[in-house]
Amino acid sequence: MAKPSREWVVRQADRMLAIANDKHPDTFVEDCLHDPMKDIALHWCDEIVLKMVEASPQEQSNTNDERVSGFCLPQYKTADGRTFIEVHTDFYRRDCFTVLHELGHHLQNSDGELFCALRAFDDKADQKRAEEAACNMFASKALIPDSVIPELETHRWNASTVDDLYHRVQASRPATTIRVAGLLPPGAWVTFINQYGRPMLRAFSDGHKEHDIELLPVEQLVLDTFKDMRREPRRGRSDRYRNEMTFCIANLDKPRIPRTRPKHYTRISVALSPMSKYPPCTFIMGGH
Repeated sequence: MAKPSREWVVRQADRMLAIANDKHPDTFVEDCLHDPMKDIALHWCDEIVLKMVEASPQEQSNTNDERVSGFCLPQYKTADGRTFIEVHTDFYRRDCFTVLHELGHHLQNSDGELFCALRAFDDKADQKRAEEAACNMFASKALIPDSVIPELETHRWNASTVDDLYHRVQASRPATTIRVAGLLPPGAWVTFINQYGRPMLRAFSDGHKEHDIELLPVEQLVLDTFKDMRREPRRGRSDRYRNEMTFCIANLDKPRIPRTRPKHYTRISVALSPMSKYPPCTFIMGGH
């Protein structure tokens, strides 16, 4: 078989989700939404053993949103026949992703159909890439299930949708960025800027991701305009308006803020994502 496509990864992850829900129909979805760290270990204890250890400084300094700190020892290599999962703890929401990523490895190693789907790839490196990609997709969809995604047409979404979802689930902001981007129309993207103003991630609707990025000219323009407009007197505008704005840009290559809405344009929206102890993060959504 050729290298794993995005369609293959989605199919494999969806099979994994179906198996997890079949095994634990009354608890799996709620476990992922409530407290995956505790509840997955509790309800899957007949199949897995979960151990937490503190992440090393090198692991903690890795800024990759889907960086997984842990490993999975398959059930056929352990003394008691249960899969051993070790999670190197960093911060809670990333740890939740790691737990579910490693649970994905367990599923692909223990279910015959999932195992055979992996072995259909001729190249061992492609098998590994496929397995890791499916585990990432499984963890993302488990943490942000379809049931919590707002019932809106995607062309009506804006950057504040990412923040709204983030506060309803246990996924990190980068993981939520990727999940939302994958639901957008072709050509659309979401950019995540951390609390220190550093652009960390740009995720596209086709699954492509860029890390440790520089802002696009159109992103810099709308972000600067957003900041300037927030400094203006409120003039009756709501706090929500001051925390999110949408701009209509006619030319992404030579962007400018128009005085009136162009006949043909691309929507670029900006939204703040408040934090309790730090300055807010920022989401930018484009092409939607």
